[in-house]
Amino acid sequence: MKRLAGIITLFLMILIVQSVFAQRGYLGLGLGGNLAIVVGDYGDVAGTGYGGTGSILYRVSREAGLNAYSGYISHSKKEESYIDQGTGNETQFKREYQYKEIPAMFGANYIFGRRGPQPYLGGHMGFFWFEGIEKFPELIYLDPDTGEPVADYKEETNTKTKFAWGLAGGVLLGNFDLSAEYIHVVDARQFLIRLAFNIPLKKGS
Repeated sequence: MKRLAGIITLFLMILIVQSVFAQRGYLGLGLGGNLAIVVGDYGDVAGTGYGGTGSILYRVSREAGLNAYSGYISHSKKEESYIDQGTGNETQFKREYQYKEIPAMFGANYIFGRRGPQPYLGGHMGFFWFEGIEKFPELIYLDPDTGEPVADYKEETNTKTKFAWGLAGGVLLGNFDLSAEYIHVVDARQFLIRLAFNIPLKKGS
């Protein structure tokens, strides 16, 4: 919880700093939905993720902008056959994994074009807070009544915070923002696809 509090505090500080410097440029708030597609070894324990993020946007000029975002992403469960630790044989029981994430990222982008669809490229850095829940058979034994193998399950929860960076590309369509970002986290690489609606809070001069 201390790490989570630290991440939230960092994000709030970013919002405050950007608000202070947003006296002359465009300032906006973005609310969006995310689809997370995991790649690499992370795909062995985490399925497709779904969630939402909120962002604050500050356009330094017509082309350059700063932004920060945070939110919540929950990945679908993944299962694998449980291997008996004593015999090394595969059993009929399953080991289950489920991961949840809270990103806190800040960065910049460059926007091409001033009218119509506006493509952009950008990058972010920050932190991802992970919660992993693992459920597995702690004890396998034969049911005294049926003679069939049964299992008592144990659930373990682990949390960790990791540094992350990302490369993003997208397009602004009026108030809508469609983007895709490659997120690099050690042992947890993924692509985030996001569709957001941007709400202007202050128009630039």
